[in-house]
Amino acid sequence: MNTLQTKRLTLMPQCAMHAEAIFAVLADPAIYAHENEPPASVEWLRARFARLESRQSPDGRQRWLNWVLSETANDSLIGFVQATVLADGAAYVAYVLGSPHWGRGLASEATAAVLDELAATHHVREFLAVLKRVNLRSLRLLERHGFAPATPAALAAHPVESDELLMVLTHAERTIWPTSAAVSVSPSGPAHSIAVGVTNIVAGRSTAQVADARGEFAAVCAEVERVGRIWGGHRPVA
Repeated sequence: MNTLQTKRLTLMPQCAMHAEAIFAVLADPAIYAHENEPPASVEWLRARFARLESRQSPDGRQRWLNWVLSETANDSLIGFVQATVLADGAAYVAYVLGSPHWGRGLASEATAAVLDELAATHHVREFLAVLKRVNLRSLRLLERHGFAPATPAALAAHPVESDELLMVLTHAERTIWPTSAAVSVSPSGPAHSIAVGVTNIVAGRSTAQVADARGEFAAVCAEVERVGRIWGGHRPVA
């Protein structure tokens, strides 16, 4: 496993030695508003982390990839991101972040780094996330990264409980959103033109860029529509 670096975070492969610090994070009651409960003891958590250091299931069909998160500025552990990579090239992803660090975009930043790593290094082509339907905070995070509710076919392959949502993002969907776009209007002569420059994201580009580009691309489309209405120009064909 690789150590991952983002603008504000270091994501280190999770090991048994991280159990005590993560146990303190998991003592936060806000984490359990929708599901789960804190670990019974530091010793229990240390033993679990030790088992997960194998990085794979006993039958070898799943890869268990877990990273602990630290803020680069102070090295304190604040949570973790988990990924279970299946034999078919799909991966379940999940994260836990202590509530004092909510609302700063850190969970989104960490998730983006892990999605990029899974695609680039572990050749994951489909990302899955399961959450309680009432967990709107996590739902919004997943939507920002392009996840959408699972199709009936995906639910048949990966069933969830009635109070849960399965959210899905494919590798192809991560690569179609523009990283930058510019609209220029040239009302010269009787025919007015609209030129739209779009640079497409390619495989391996940051998932955070995908999320940021959605709003920019929507603004570009709105401007194209506005100009088209004013001058009767042709709509560009993507």
